[in-house]
Amino acid sequence: MKKSRFFILSAMFLASLSVCFGQKLSYEGYELKFEDNFDQKHLDKSNWSFEIHEPGWVNNELQEYIASDKAAYVKNGNLVIQASKNGSKYTSGRINTLGKHGFKYGIVEARIKVPKGKGFLPAFWMMPVNENLYGQWPKCGEIDIMEVLGDAIDTNYGTLHYGEPHTQTQFSAKSKAKSNYADEFHTFAVEWLPGKINFFVDGEQYGSADDWFTKKGSEDPITFPAPYDQEFYIILNVAVGGDWPGNPDKNTKFDKDAQMLVDYVRVYQKSAYNENVTKTEKAETFRPAESDGNYFRNGDFSKAEKLDDSTGWIFMTQGGGNGSAKIQNNQVVISTKSAGTQEYSIQLVQADVPVENGYKYRLSFDAFAEKPRTMKVGLTAPDRGWIRYFGDTAVNLTEKKQNFAYEFVMSEKSDKNARIDFNMGATNSTAQITLANIRLEKLGKAENTGKMRSALSDGNYVYNGTFDRGNDRMKYWEVEKGAKSKATVTNEKNIRQLKVDVSDNLTLVQSGIALAPDSNYRFAFDCPSGNGDKVSVNVAGIEVPIKKQGSQYTGKFSTRKLTGAATLKMTFAQKGTYIIDNVVIGEDALVQNGKFSAGSAGWELYTYNPGNELGIDSLGSDKAGRKNDNAAAVSISDTTTDDWKIQLKQNNVYLQKGKKYRLSFDVKSDIKREIKYALQRDGALWQAKHGKEDWTPYNDAPTVEINENYQTVVCDFEMTYPDDPNTILTFSMGAVNGKRINKPHQVCIDNVVLEVIE
Repeated sequence: MKKSRFFILSAMFLASLSVCFGQKLSYEGYELKFEDNFDQKHLDKSNWSFEIHEPGWVNNELQEYIASDKAAYVKNGNLVIQASKNGSKYTSGRINTLGKHGFKYGIVEARIKVPKGKGFLPAFWMMPVNENLYGQWPKCGEIDIMEVLGDAIDTNYGTLHYGEPHTQTQFSAKSKAKSNYADEFHTFAVEWLPGKINFFVDGEQYGSADDWFTKKGSEDPITFPAPYDQEFYIILNVAVGGDWPGNPDKNTKFDKDAQMLVDYVRVYQKSAYNENVTKTEKAETFRPAESDGNYFRNGDFSKAEKLDDSTGWIFMTQGGGNGSAKIQNNQVVISTKSAGTQEYSIQLVQADVPVENGYKYRLSFDAFAEKPRTMKVGLTAPDRGWIRYFGDTAVNLTEKKQNFAYEFVMSEKSDKNARIDFNMGATNSTAQITLANIRLEKLGKAENTGKMRSALSDGNYVYNGTFDRGNDRMKYWEVEKGAKSKATVTNEKNIRQLKVDVSDNLTLVQSGIALAPDSNYRFAFDCPSGNGDKVSVNVAGIEVPIKKQGSQYTGKFSTRKLTGAATLKMTFAQKGTYIIDNVVIGEDALVQNGKFSAGSAGWELYTYNPGNELGIDSLGSDKAGRKNDNAAAVSISDTTTDDWKIQLKQNNVYLQKGKKYRLSFDVKSDIKREIKYALQRDGALWQAKHGKEDWTPYNDAPTVEINENYQTVVCDFEMTYPDDPNTILTFSMGAVNGKRINKPHQVCIDNVVLEVIE
């Protein structure tokens, strides 16, 4: 349902659990805190607001959400949400309690009768009041209490969406015999507790979740039970068409069958909750390798298995691909008639491959082709948003059989269901490919590369500078021995800050910081207690002078002849109480890692649909021979329908009112196209503060046409808005100016510099 949500029910994409009816919902200890029985003449605007969205806003849905009493109204003691069709256009209603009622924990329930007919997707669900607290969807979390497909009205789905990569836990409840969810009312509820969320239909439990997480990329998870430890608001809507339910057919009626009726919505809460919970780590067992040490089944193709089922080796075509595969003579032979539009249009895969964190692996195979051509191989994560454990790697094939071998370290969380992908689509060649002896072997524990830690994805070299990681929220930090003073982390209204009560002195230490020699850095921290100038800061033996700048305390330093990891020490020598947050060491530049010499640190790729990836191009030249080492390389399979659906971005760029700036960068593309670039307001943060999104571009968001040769783009502008330390730098590579591109291509960006000019 969310704007950034791509929701496909697939056995390889999510965990879907069907649980028998069991435990009864108990209201003991709960008090009714919110109730709307819809018994007034009109929708109570003190409880609910309309959402307005254009068709296709999420999940390729057909409806326009309108603010109209034809789309959502009260009648006969029920809320009615009506989906309508007028010619080829569809409208519907979507209402929420954002800005009026937010809830943290409790029983949230509604008595509902759903619409019936192909293409309808009614929903009763919840989203965070402050979506920016842990990051945009799915990191922020989502609670789906009721979703029933209009052509499968005997099944309700309750789902949690969370994490990065996107992970979801889903439960389903079949209606009882001679009953469904469309012909009569049923009560759908969640009991949301710290560390556990239980799902109910008609007071009977059908699912329970206590194993979720939220994090950014490969960073440490936020302390459990995040993201489900913040206020959420309630949403009711009826979607029409889209990725999951499919579009209406000739039998779909837009009359009473297209209505969702809601008898009431209620929220019960306890007077207090114990939030001091820890996640129960479940012991995992991983299937062993085959007797020859290979984690692929039938990797030698000694068995002539079927290739069109759902086990073992599977051959698939999609996106215009047309081909066939067969096993013969201990080899698999792939013939292609049409390569299709996507790399995965011709594909040989095997799932259910276990890989464990911290181990080194070798992937190897024999391969040749009728004529020289390429293919790509990668080890992917079907259950985790298709992230790559071993990135898509181009393989150059010849007529002669060759052995290809690659070694990699599994740095992500262990996964029982990784998948090997051999992608042979979207190429100029349809030459036949033969594969043999496909092996994945565990080589042992990866070598410890030392205690140095590279920069985080936001460019910060300080780990857990926000004090929200680890059971005590102080992971990576230590207090020097002998200190009598105390350092703890607050947790009031989801505000986590270090609180230091100093009676004598205390030194807070973080080691293993991977700074480079002869480099310039900026140190910063927030100190709401207002005494940050009394904190002494030392980095790598260098005393950093601190002064107040705006809302931060900052200082600059140079590393000169630094060797090895650096240590940060923050010393509190004067008596008093200090509140510290957002500790940062970053490059002394407005844009971090603009040359991408530290990989993708400081940058994030937002992609609405899977299939687009951020990598680092180290080939170093364009068609004209112009060199740009270590550029950001965004591989795009389909731009879809809007420019924002693919964005390379960097958060927390600090712009000050009245100053003039120059943004410059180098850019090229495999094909001729346009991109848009902007320094803009963080709309999610603005929504949390003001109740509505605002993504104002401070530099007017110009577009530029690019081609196969690098060009340098320069944009001068003046910041005419109030100071914004949370500005987002975005390079939008979706359908700029409505021009959709479904041809796979790559956009490279390098040498991004933002500077103050006179």
